[in-house]
Amino acid sequence: MPLDKHELAYLWDMQNAAKEISEFMKGVKFADFETNKVLRYAAERLLLIIGEAANHLSPQFRKKHSEIPWVIFVQFRNILAHEYGESLLAYGLLRQKVPLSY
Repeated sequence: MPLDKHELAYLWDMQNAAKEISEFMKGVKFADFETNKVLRYAAERLLLIIGEAANHLSPQFRKKHSEIPWVIFVQFRNILAHEYGESLLAYGLLRQKVPLSY
């Protein structure tokens, strides 16, 4: 079953955000991440995009691609959106390598 245009757009958003995170997080130490507000806010914004897009994917698609931690993305988006001061948690997630290619 082909993906609809909305799911394709969500996947593109997720992949693009992940690529941008990879590019500007290379070699960034936690101390730098914590003190550089522009970097931290940009990275957190991209994580919000990933989580929001993951939340909009159909349950069928997420089940078919169960190797990707969809629930973690959505839950982490909720933490970032509603909690404050989670720099260490965000940094840890940003340093992970997550497959986001289809």
